Amino acid sequence: MRILLFILLTMRIASGATYYVDFDGGSDLNAGTSGAPFKRCPGDDSATGTAAATTLTAGDTVIFKGGVNYIGMVDLDWSGSSGSPIVYDGNSAGTFGTGRALFNPTNHPTIIRGMRTTGARQWLVITNIHFKELGGYPDEDPAGAGPLASKTGYGIDMEGTGGSSNLVVAACLFEEIGEWRNKTNFNANTVVGAGVAFENCQNVIVRDCGFNRITYPVGIKADGGKTVNMMV
Repeated sequence: MRILLFILLTMRIASGATYYVDFDGGSDLNAGTSGAPFKRCPGDDSATGTAAATTLTAGDTVIFKGGVNYIGMVDLDWSGSSGSPIVYDGNSAGTFGTGRALFNPTNHPTIIRGMRTTGARQWLVITNIHFKELGGYPDEDPAGAGPLASKTGYGIDMEGTGGSSNLVVAACLFEEIGEWRNKTNFNANTVVGAGVAFENCQNVIVRDCGFNRITYPVGIKADGGKTVNMMV
């Protein structure tokens, strides 16, 4: 396990392309550079143009602009490799925008996940991103009779497909994910949501993250497959 930790924590060795995403000021027709960033991340089903046509490969990094609110869901469609992970970075270096990048759909009716795996993925790093208000209801809602329908949410969802491995989630903040409040017009089945969720995953590290107002900060599920080497 110590060897695994060393590898995962120091595995940004080989570098590939770096793409920049600025939801407010970018365009999917741009080249994805710091001076001409994409609006949407490759892997977002709503992406168009060059952003939609871009395929991430081992060693690539996507940097989301600090202080900018990304409204959308990013499918983690590709895998990195040992020593060359794919990195999704919310402005750790502080050189692209100000502060941490934000995924905040503000309780959007259909965008209930910030990121998700669409198959078994390997060698991914997700770091320094603030995931907020995915799923759930606005603070002033709901009103009237209940109980209300469950509105789950996920910051990062690695359930469903299962089998992913060699994953790091570091220095991220998860806040108000899913329906976390216990109100009189909810029932016991309504309080749901997870900051980051894993199913049948192996060699995983969740470190230096913050969790606030979430039913399940970290969900770990074993469902007919291996769940080993999980460190939170």
